[in-house]
Amino acid sequence: MDSEELAARLATDGWELVDDAELADAVLVNTCGFVDVAKKDSIDALLAADALREPAGATTSGERGGHGPGGPGPGAGGPRAVVAVGCLAERYGQELAESLPEADAVLGFDAYPQISAHLEAVLAGAAPASHTPRDRRTLLPITPVERAGVSGAPHAPHLPGHIQLPTTQRAADTQRAAGTLAAGTGSRPSEPSAGVLAGGVGRRRLTEGPVVPLKLSSGCDRRCAFCAIPSFRGSHVSRPPEQVLAEAEWLATQGARELVLVSENSTSYGKDLGDLRALEKLLPRLAEVPGIIRVRTV
Repeated sequence: MDSEELAARLATDGWELVDDAELADAVLVNTCGFVDVAKKDSIDALLAADALREPAGATTSGERGGHGPGGPGPGAGGPRAVVAVGCLAERYGQELAESLPEADAVLGFDAYPQISAHLEAVLAGAAPASHTPRDRRTLLPITPVERAGVSGAPHAPHLPGHIQLPTTQRAADTQRAAGTLAAGTGSRPSEPSAGVLAGGVGRRRLTEGPVVPLKLSSGCDRRCAFCAIPSFRGSHVSRPPEQVLAEAEWLATQGARELVLVSENSTSYGKDLGDLRALEKLLPRLAEVPGIIRVRTV
């Protein structure tokens, strides 16, 4: 889902997304930093993207197409930039950059909101500072219920997949009935609110299958000795139920029929929202979304 957030951000900023890396100006590799085999696959993908580049001096910028905003269109000659994002980049940052010079940039989660600007800078020959890892568990309040008011603040750490979608008409009606939405508010705001991408979609589907993941929350408050995920995914933060429901309704319009609810720790969903039964209450509402025939968790 991180890839689909990045795809939505880039498409919104005018980038053309292509399936063939050899036709791209910039290749963005969403890496995994948990198990060894996934780390190896991520590094192999970065090396494979680098191998697609034309030898130095083989082409000029005028001889190939551009895929960035305002570019002349698809061209040949291989990518001009290879950028690492995702968990491996977040977890190892500068260390990964030094060990893998084939990557032109190594960007952490907090770079996602400015991903378009970072890619433009790399294509222009600049070298963005490599991500400096830090324990993301320390970036939000230790008390779960205090996180809700902080996680969306301007200087708060970015939570991939937590972009808020505009309230759908169905969700708006529910909120009005509960007294949590002012009367007269439309089903979609005329201007995107903070954190909402143009067009109101915080993700762009990269696959066409009927089974689609839907993020419930990010991070984990457990301190299991065998697991490094909390250190780079951070403390547990639940998405508000209305956000999850709005995204489910949008996914249904995009062909989704089965929703797979994912998070690092689904059983903690809602504890930071002050409702330990939040998941129990959300499930039947998701099951009622028109077009959705199955909802499950992993």
